[in-house]
Amino acid sequence: MRIIAALLVAGLAITPAMAQTQRPTETPAGQTKSAADCQSNFKAADTDGNGTLTKEEMTANSKVVPTSLASQNSVTQQQFMTACTAGASKGG
Repeated sequence: MRIIAALLVAGLAITPAMAQTQRPTETPAGQTKSAADCQSNFKAADTDGNGTLTKEEMTANSKVVPTSLASQNSVTQQQFMTACTAGASKGG
């Protein structure tokens, strides 16, 4: 019984740490303030980690994809960063 209680407590203790590492923080497109915000958004949207956003990834993460890219079939990280940081440099 003590072992089960100890495992339960240990499991609850690591749950918040695991939740914090699942996805980078997302800043809605148009509200990014820096290249770091843009980079974080790209990493969050690039769910397969291949460095390119597919139409499906962009649709699923539309709140963080710059609107100027929404009609593209795929977007490279460089294209995303260019569009995103252009919006950030305008103050949002």
